[in-house]
Amino acid sequence: MSSWVYRQCPLDWSTFEKLMHDMSFRIRLMQGYERIAYARYQSAIAFGCYLGPSSKELLTLRWNHLFNQIYKWRFEERYNVVIDKDLHKVATTNFDIVKPERKNELVLPHLFNSNKSVSAGQFNASLIKLFTEFLVNTPEPNFQTLRKTFARKIFEDMAYSDLAVEILSDQLGYSRTLTRTYLRKEGESNISIY
Repeated sequence: MSSWVYRQCPLDWSTFEKLMHDMSFRIRLMQGYERIAYARYQSAIAFGCYLGPSSKELLTLRWNHLFNQIYKWRFEERYNVVIDKDLHKVATTNFDIVKPERKNELVLPHLFNSNKSVSAGQFNASLIKLFTEFLVNTPEPNFQTLRKTFARKIFEDMAYSDLAVEILSDQLGYSRTLTRTYLRKEGESNISIY
């Protein structure tokens, strides 16, 4: 089995909520480009943890995606996820801070070409910097950390059920076996649904 499945650990939901709160507080105190950059990354992190998109979906996220009431999953259209009111609040607040020229502008545009998104490497490096700055302790943070946070939250909210594994397997595009492995936290050898 691929080692990437084990390396990235999800954030506890309370850790994610604290990160969002702390970032919001810091953003209110900032000015200029730094404030805009933090607002953009907070929006992407929130989107990643609330909806669990793939890396490609996260990197090509546009502001109008955050304002739609329904986000369509790339892998399985029969499951629609209503955008959480907290995610909508983060998106609205940060949209007002960033003031993009168009609603379909990328949330994370490349510094020198606004029609192109940042690379996965740039995103992961920025995520490491932000997690370090805000004292979020997780090994090797990257976009998968956000996706796993989403998946683990759904899994816990659905009482670790087989139905949760089935739904997440469809939404994430993984086999059920890989989904069960993906849902493990560091140190867990098995999850209760085997």
